[in-house]
Amino acid sequence: MIAHSPPGELAVLYYDSIAGGRDHNADYLHICDAGRSLAVAVADGDGDHADAAECAQITAQIAAAVAASTGDPVEALRAAKHYVDDRNHSVVPGREGASSATVVAINRYSGISLAWAGNVPVWGLTPDGQVETLTVPFCHPSTTPCSVSSRHQDAWPHFSIVALNQFTRLVVATQGLTTHLTSPDRRDDPTATNTHLHALAAHYHDGGYALNQLLLLADSGTDRDNTTIAVIDLLDHYREGK
Repeated sequence: MIAHSPPGELAVLYYDSIAGGRDHNADYLHICDAGRSLAVAVADGDGDHADAAECAQITAQIAAAVAASTGDPVEALRAAKHYVDDRNHSVVPGREGASSATVVAINRYSGISLAWAGNVPVWGLTPDGQVETLTVPFCHPSTTPCSVSSRHQDAWPHFSIVALNQFTRLVVATQGLTTHLTSPDRRDDPTATNTHLHALAAHYHDGGYALNQLLLLADSGTDRDNTTIAVIDLLDHYREGK
């Protein structure tokens, strides 16, 4: 587990990964702090191969850097798409890769901005202890998520903005946290995990404990996917607008 308190003092981050049964690790998390804006990008490569891992790494690094410098996670994912597309155009056929990704940008003036493409879910813990799902992965009529390199006919990437005082804690995770669910129609539904999050990520647990418990939950699954989780605790004096 890594605890990270950026110089801008917007939040404290706890993050870690567990290896499942994959041959390649296609989960990547990248953090970038620009003082007034903090960005966390989490990417989950599509598939168990080196090309998916490479695209996920490109996505996380580019998206975090752009989101921290601009405060705009939508622009961050568009920039990541540009680099992933360039990469895919330069490789031999069959070596293209794809990745889901979510970017969280926390700004002391404009609040929390989210942008996502595909299925890297985010949950928020409210001051009264309720868990809210902040991302909706299935944006296509066929219930197939888009990705950083594959957009659908509607708005892409998906976007949401919330006030800093609306949540005390955010949880961002790759699909390994939700695939422990055994019902096929719930495997990638982030709302199905809310009951677990309500107990494991509650206020009376510190961020490090919540992270460890969520990783244990992911490790109990049968899918054996790799899992990366970030627990983001928003600091009180910014949530309260002081």
